[in-house]
Amino acid sequence: MADRMAHKLSITQLRRIAALGSLRNQPLDKLSQEEFLHRIRALRDHEILAVTLNAAAGCAFGF
Repeated sequence: MADRMAHKLSITQLRRIAALGSLRNQPLDKLSQEEFLHRIRALRDHEILAVTLNAAAGCAFGF
């Protein structure tokens, strides 16, 4: 998932995603899917949301 996102998002956008885990001292890989998507939507960046959802769907379906 990260590899797909790294090619489509800027460094700034990737850093914003990485910072989400530090908001509550909880690593991103320990969040539920619902909490992760809630935090992504809270960034209010449509490109981050679209790329994240596409990457997640690709992983879920094995693409």
